[in-house]
Amino acid sequence: MREIHIDLDQPEPPTPEPARRAPRRLVSAIVLTLAVATVVLVVATPSLEPPTATLVEPPPTWPVPAADLGEALHAAVGEEVVLVTARRGLSGHDRATGALLWRHPFTERTGAHLPDANTAVIAGSTFVLRPSADAPGDPPRWELRGLADGELLAGGEKNPRVGEGFFYGFVTGAALVEVDCGTSACEVTGFDLADGRELWRRAEAPTATVITPSGLLEWQHRTSVGFDWSGTRPDPTAGVFLLADFSTDAGPSEGTLRTVGLRDGRTVGSWRTDAEHLWGHHVVGDEVLHSDGAAVTALNPATGAERWVSEGYSLCTNAFGDGVLAHDGLVLACDRDATALLDLADGTTSDPLAGDDVLYLPSGVAVARHGNELRAHDLASGTERWRMALRSTGWDDFTHHGTFAGGGVLILDGRVGVLADAPPWTLVVDLETGASRSWSGGRVLGHRDGEAIVYDGTLRSVTVG
Repeated sequence: MREIHIDLDQPEPPTPEPARRAPRRLVSAIVLTLAVATVVLVVATPSLEPPTATLVEPPPTWPVPAADLGEALHAAVGEEVVLVTARRGLSGHDRATGALLWRHPFTERTGAHLPDANTAVIAGSTFVLRPSADAPGDPPRWELRGLADGELLAGGEKNPRVGEGFFYGFVTGAALVEVDCGTSACEVTGFDLADGRELWRRAEAPTATVITPSGLLEWQHRTSVGFDWSGTRPDPTAGVFLLADFSTDAGPSEGTLRTVGLRDGRTVGSWRTDAEHLWGHHVVGDEVLHSDGAAVTALNPATGAERWVSEGYSLCTNAFGDGVLAHDGLVLACDRDATALLDLADGTTSDPLAGDDVLYLPSGVAVARHGNELRAHDLASGTERWRMALRSTGWDDFTHHGTFAGGGVLILDGRVGVLADAPPWTLVVDLETGASRSWSGGRVLGHRDGEAIVYDGTLRSVTVG
């Protein structure tokens, strides 16, 4: 186990002009409280290193002007293209050089009133643009566009059943599934994510409900008041989704569950279930799970028969219940005070891990606060990787914007201070050793494999891993 000793009260360097003294909050170690508004972590500055040594952003691989679409908000990094979501539209940039490949301004019918990380979702060589929830007139459909050129491949038409029911689409790792319900029937259709061609279509009763495959969480954070929301990405291993029909003349006392293949739309299995087990179903990969707060049950996707039951735990989902944190055949499970990894093969769980403000990452690492220390734990083995000391005051100095993990690093993006014009701040922690560095500069919009996309009026790629 690596232990890091930190001088948390380093004197500031002398300055010739008192009026120009650097603010102490930019030189002091920063404690980040990871919650919706705040994050608790610390800048680990070796005591023999000058305090300003960590305040320099690494040199960029490329800097380019933004695409003149308003403030850049999010960036998704594909194999060859960086997709940037801004206030007024999308832009695609060459990942190697940053060169602008295309730009696509939002209209009243596309994008979102407040764009977020799920406004545009990369799906291999394409991306799916979510329609605006508050578009005037007939609700529009999703749009499938090429990632290399931004050109429309499929979708974009109005809801064909407008005024009769409801209409939506969702993206999985295998297909885009559209649900179009009127007063007399629902049509569920699967589309190929590569070119938008229709793969299959099936008719369902108007009372049918689609239970979509759970997305994979980029991180999960547990605080004393529950779990924070965190963004999801489509699970590439998902093979099925659930169709639930709970309508009966006597009320919701019994219903039918059907598993449906995402690539062919065929029914994999069907079974009846009682009122006690109507809700709380999740699809993780090819697994069908039921979580009721007291136990997690794995169901055979063909027959609904129980494969195993894990008592005392429930699935740790995000605030919307549509995402789980998974790692190498394991998912995060919760009880009242602690969490554990649940093995999807047999339902066995790891030793529970307790702590304050625990951040769980899909790499199988948990970072938790224990009193005045920050510790990293290997979830599978239960061993401690490293620890570092925490400052006991000033936790409200850091306002959190984003969390990114991957390539062996954790990136926390935010600003120092509570004012809107407070300076941006970035902290990068090596998850293997606990070594960290930080700098004041632009906001981190996205990250992949040690490459961060940073914005402060211009876009740049910075190597942080």
